[in-house]
Amino acid sequence: MPSFSLDTFLQNAVVVHFPVGSAIIPNNDKGFCQLVKAVKQLNDEYVVSRMLVARGSASPDGNERTNGRLSHLRARAIAKTLSKYIALPDSCIDEQYALEDYECLRWLLQSERDKNLPHRSQIINLIDKHQGNAQETKRALQQLDGGKAWKMLLRHYFPELRASRVLLYVSKKGDKTNTPQGVPSQTGNDNTPLGVPSDLQSDGKQRTSENVATLDSSECIRDSLQKSSEANIPLGVPADLQSAGNQRTSSERASLNVKTNVLYDLAMFIPQYGWAPTPNLSLEYLPSSGHITPVVEIIWSPWRSDSRNKTWIVHNILLEGRYYWDASAFTGHYFSAYANMGAYDIQFSKSKGWLSDKWSKNYGLGLGWGYVKRFSPSSRWKWEANAAFGYLHSRYDGYHAAEDWAENGNTYFDWHDNPADYRRYKSVLNYWGITRLGISVSCDLL
Repeated sequence: MPSFSLDTFLQNAVVVHFPVGSAIIPNNDKGFCQLVKAVKQLNDEYVVSRMLVARGSASPDGNERTNGRLSHLRARAIAKTLSKYIALPDSCIDEQYALEDYECLRWLLQSERDKNLPHRSQIINLIDKHQGNAQETKRALQQLDGGKAWKMLLRHYFPELRASRVLLYVSKKGDKTNTPQGVPSQTGNDNTPLGVPSDLQSDGKQRTSENVATLDSSECIRDSLQKSSEANIPLGVPADLQSAGNQRTSSERASLNVKTNVLYDLAMFIPQYGWAPTPNLSLEYLPSSGHITPVVEIIWSPWRSDSRNKTWIVHNILLEGRYYWDASAFTGHYFSAYANMGAYDIQFSKSKGWLSDKWSKNYGLGLGWGYVKRFSPSSRWKWEANAAFGYLHSRYDGYHAAEDWAENGNTYFDWHDNPADYRRYKSVLNYWGITRLGISVSCDLL
């Protein structure tokens, strides 16, 4: 029975490339266009009755969480897109994930065209030495020749790893063959080919009557299909690819992002008050899939100076929902909707002060836009710019400082009639306009 190694898979697979940090298939990608064209041709003369293997991968320059998300979504994007053209049950679609695809990098370096590449043998030896330990492999490659080897890989080889590699098993119409109903789980025996049904392993004669053809990259480049009725190709997933499946849990892992708005922290300047640093903290939950993330923001400013008649006490809690245009790494453009409640005590001078100490008297809502970008592809740290337009409602009391004879720090409400007739929260503010501006720094914690 013929066996399929990873080398064989990489040689025959169709390669669909993705932009950095994205899992959206480019419409003009040569491999994708040729793949769709070939699949349409298959539908004319073949019935897809075997299996689709989509191996999503990412380059090592990103961090582990991002690479896991990208490899997972890239494989899924190919499977979902091809399902529009061919009829395959879920049991016959196998998505594989390679978070940091050093196996493919090694295969590329071993190709004939790269025999004279500087550091070629050293890079291959380091990949072999640290096999199974992605962090040590990355660290060793980054240190090789003072980082020159890493820069060469980043420029010439990492774009080839930001991809999905696809292999499709098909059979001719009218063939009466037993289609496997799924991929068996790993048995733990490294010498046993995985992904091949046990009944086919026990008796090779059961496969001799099957007429199976593969769709490979060379066929796509020629815009034609090699229809071989004599090819006896094992059904399922090549054994060497099963190792990538062990990384699925980390690729689906959710994360938590913590951020602070440095405009509030450092650059907040209020006319008639002056510099008003406003401590703030936001937490954003980044799910394992989807475009939507929830955010909670807390502002807690405690500043008060009775001697200067200056007060900047602002408490606010905001809940926000974001929709990222590109959900592969939760970076790039996003749109948001928010609602908030708060309380405040603000004083500019002896004669100007405003107090609203009940949270139910102050609320707002609005819509916003933002843009997120990592400081570097492999960094957990990001910067973010955002703005929002919305509505703010507040009921408050104006006040002024006490007379000179009164105890320092006391204040009076702005009311000059009978004190018994005074009712609080009679002053009302209804504001429409820009409600949020931010330049934030954030970090992915998980």
